This record gives sequence, structure tokens and C-alpha cells, in this order.
Amino acid sequence: RLGLPLSEIVVSGRLSVGALLRLRRAVADMGIHVLHPHAYKAEFYCWLAGAALGVPLVGEVHGWAMSQADWRQVPLFDRQHDLMLLFYEQKLQPFLLRRMSRVLVLTREHLARAIELGVSSERLRFLPRGHDLGQLTAAQGRKNWRAALQIPEETLIIGTVGRLSSEKDQQQLLRAVAALRAQRVDVT
Repeated sequence: RLGLPLSEIVVSGRLSVGALLRLRRAVADMGIHVLHPHAYKAEFYCWLAGAALGVPLVGEVHGWAMSQADWRQVPLFDRQHDLMLLFYEQKLQPFLLRRMSRVLVLTREHLARAIELGVSSERLRFLPRGHDLGQLTAAQGRKNWRAALQIPEETLIIGTVGRLSSEKDQQQLLRAVAALRAQRVDVT
């Protein structure tokens, strides 16, 4: 709708040479100057395609889901999935991050972890998230928001911030709010 070129590349299975070739062709045909993938498969394929074409790769660290110690606590029946996640976080992602032209990190903890993993500090860029709310007192800010949104003082406000994706489980939040309302709790 915006007149931007789009190329959908479907990756079936764990490794698809066809998808890699289609990606390389799309990058070359569209004259893409920088690749900025999200998620391990996209990072891996973009690294291979970008390296072949001399296109820089910019990665972004959103966090790490588990450490080796966390993995030991995972029940045996869940370990196949979590073993793949552990391999990605402990082996593949550090390998890829060390080869990216730039790596964006969103917290000081991620910055320190990326340096521990061997990412060159010259390639790292710290992009802090959030806003400085120090100008507002909690009580004044709450009062102003409630007034602006016409929410009574006695109403319980529950919210979430994050992208809509299955691992964030916003459905659980909706079920919890519904359960509170079923108990006649004034909640929005």
C-alpha cells in the first residue's frame, strides 16, 4: 500500500538453500544497503546473504531468555525446544553478533553481556529505551491520567507494554482481568 517493494521468502525446515538464494537475489535486485534482521533464522540467513554481497548487517539484542543454569532447571520433556534455544543463545547468536557491522543494545546489562560474548565495543551502540518520568510525581501523574481518561479513583488499572506475540501471553492478562470482573472488581 505504501509503494515499498516487498519480497516474501519462506524458509521451510531448519536450513533452506533455496531461501538463501532467493534472499540474496532480493537483496541484490532491490539494491538493499543494510540488513537488519530479527530472530535467529533471519539473522543467520541475512548474515550469509549479506556476507556474499558485501551488505552490512545490523543486529539488535532484545535479551537472553535463558542461561546454562536456567536450562538445567527445565523439565526433561521441554528440553528439546529449550536445547535449541540454549544453542542459539550460547553459540549461534554470539557467533553472529561478533560478525555484524553494528549491534544495537537496549540496556546496560545487554551491553555488558555482548562485550562478554566478544562483540567489539566499536561495533556496539547503546540505545536506551523508555522515558525520563522524573519530572512527574507519581501521585500527580496518576491523577492527571485518570482525569484525562475519565477513570474513577477507585478503579483498578491494569496494563501491559509489549508487542503482541505468543510468548508475551497477553491472553493470560485478559483472562485475569475477566476473572477480576467476574468477582465484581472495578477494573479497566
